[in-house]
Amino acid sequence: NHDLRLDLVQFLDSSYLSRFDRNGTLSDIGSTIGILNAELERIPPGLSSTRAELLGRLWKAILTQFQHTKETKDIDTAVSLHRHEINEMSGDNPYKMKLLVNMSRALFTRFRHLQAPEDINEAVEILRYALPLLPRSDFPELEHFIDFADMLDERFEHFGNPDDLDESIMTRRKVAE
Repeated sequence: NHDLRLDLVQFLDSSYLSRFDRNGTLSDIGSTIGILNAELERIPPGLSSTRAELLGRLWKAILTQFQHTKETKDIDTAVSLHRHEINEMSGDNPYKMKLLVNMSRALFTRFRHLQAPEDINEAVEILRYALPLLPRSDFPELEHFIDFADMLDERFEHFGNPDDLDESIMTRRKVAE
């Protein structure tokens, strides 16, 4: 049964991450990444809710690994994985926004590590595109607007464009309304 298999994969993923949180053994993160990648290979392209769930879990595991190893290849993998999935899906896919938000976060994380202007510029542009398409009625979506403002603030701090600071303020004002 496909649902049972997915439940088992998610349980195993959670178990490895819990053990990692307790023991700090990076091989647990590597195991969860391997399991999630293998399961993604079993699911046909064309982002489904199952695929979206697995990609979200994989992004979390890759980010956790990157935070501990600081190896650029980890975050590069997250960016290329998201870029590939976005290119494979149709324009009206309901899971596209989640992927765009995660890709933007991956690019922003890579910017903080490598300081490459193209990463923060692309991260900002992705969220600028995605935010008007998100509902503003519930907290997780509001968090994306705050992330966008934070990215603009950081870009302003690094490059000094006052338009970034102005847009950040306008974004935060909209969230507060």
